[in-house]
Amino acid sequence: MGLSLVASPLAVAQLAPAPTALNTSTSSNSPPLRAEQAFRFSERQTTTAFIVTAQIAKGHYLYRASLKLTDAAGNRLPLELPPATPLVDEYFGETQVYFDTVSLQLSLKQLAAISNPELSVHYQGCAKDRYCYPPLSQKLLLTPATP
Repeated sequence: MGLSLVASPLAVAQLAPAPTALNTSTSSNSPPLRAEQAFRFSERQTTTAFIVTAQIAKGHYLYRASLKLTDAAGNRLPLELPPATPLVDEYFGETQVYFDTVSLQLSLKQLAAISNPELSVHYQGCAKDRYCYPPLSQKLLLTPATP
């Protein structure tokens, strides 16, 4: 099985201030990125795992604790997450985040046990020192891999 991303429009309307002491900074005049621009998901399959990769826009980060993959019934699927960068912020205290890119791995054995092809990736991130996105999710659709 492969995985196709099913795009759904995500609003940036409920942006919150970035959880830092510098959230009033006007050092950047660039407009906010939409969530799907800041966090781009792609997939690939190896002989042992199914991997969903998030490309994180420059100046943005994802919270490690927010990343999860669920099946169509909302059951959380076990993932292998790499180590993250420690960060202290006003709202979450000591936390860990990813910059640039992160890959979520699900073993093919776990993937084979899924009967409904619809999955969701859940995440939350921020634009460093500017604003945070609300918790978001994106639907993923498992499809047979093409040879």
